[in-house]
Amino acid sequence: MVRTLLSEVFLYNIPKGLTSANFAKDVIPRRRPRDRAYANRPWTVEEQDTVLGRLSRMCAWPLP
Repeated sequence: MVRTLLSEVFLYNIPKGLTSANFAKDVIPRRRPRDRAYANRPWTVEEQDTVLGRLSRMCAWPLP
């Protein structure tokens, strides 16, 4: 994740002349451990209800 972010930052700044190369390109990515779940998974209905319920209390505008 950090490698991807740095790569995007370098790619954005190369045309502007702020950096000369994408130095994150050659970093070898770490493998995800097999026993860990993927971070970007769909939320369950319970998780959605929890987040939207707490968000509606913190927002100044009404949520649908």
